[in-house]
Amino acid sequence: KMGPKKKEGKAAAGEVVEGEDPLQLLQNYQKFCKSIGLPVNVGVTKNLNDEEKYPVEQLLIDDEFGTLGPGGTRALMTSLMGSAVGMKGGPYKLIKSIRLWRTHCSDDGAAAIAEVLRLGGGDVRISYLELLDCNIGAKGASAIGTSLSHGHNLSLLTLKLDYNSTLGDEGAANLCKGLRTNMTLKQLHLQFCGLTQNAGIHLSDLLANSKSILEVLNVSGNKLGGLGLRDLCKGLMVNTKCTTLGLADNVIDQVSKDHDDGID
Repeated sequence: KMGPKKKEGKAAAGEVVEGEDPLQLLQNYQKFCKSIGLPVNVGVTKNLNDEEKYPVEQLLIDDEFGTLGPGGTRALMTSLMGSAVGMKGGPYKLIKSIRLWRTHCSDDGAAAIAEVLRLGGGDVRISYLELLDCNIGAKGASAIGTSLSHGHNLSLLTLKLDYNSTLGDEGAANLCKGLRTNMTLKQLHLQFCGLTQNAGIHLSDLLANSKSILEVLNVSGNKLGGLGLRDLCKGLMVNTKCTTLGLADNVIDQVSKDHDDGID
């Protein structure tokens, strides 16, 4: 006699639904690291091998057990997608939040994360991405911006790139170029990212996007100055969605040239 049919999408007791097993993700990551000669990061193992954290919907990895680096970041992202030869289980579908702190993922690692954002689609729907002090520059910002441009990612709501002092004005320009056609991101944080007055116009373009739903923009801890603020405000004047703008510590009142040009 045949037993009752399993409900689609539900696992029987003790059975794991494909794409929802963190141990399978860990196994894919470990095998991939071995195949390319990289050490397995203990932080990744602890994230995925802790039953108290099940179901694993967030990865929080810092430098406590050594830096992940660009290669380690790519290995982890490839494993999330389940896309390398020999990987089992397909994409890991439960992940919603990725938080990397001081992992030195750099531009190549950022590009690997951008690929997950761009290609994840319905399978890997990340809503929160935090890459703090990860040595990301203009190239990495370009990859992330492109992955979030119109027609690609629709799941990301919050992007935090704070303390990437290597980002700079060029990185802000590259990021905003992609984001100015984005219609789903609600929060963008670029604190202490080495921005100067030249970044103001790029932030303005982002704010001026009529389809943007960005509610929070935090650029505290940079050096926009009065001129950068003036440019940023041009976009803010036509923006109807942004409710919180973080501008602390931007030497807005400390540049005499700004006052000479009529900025107060």
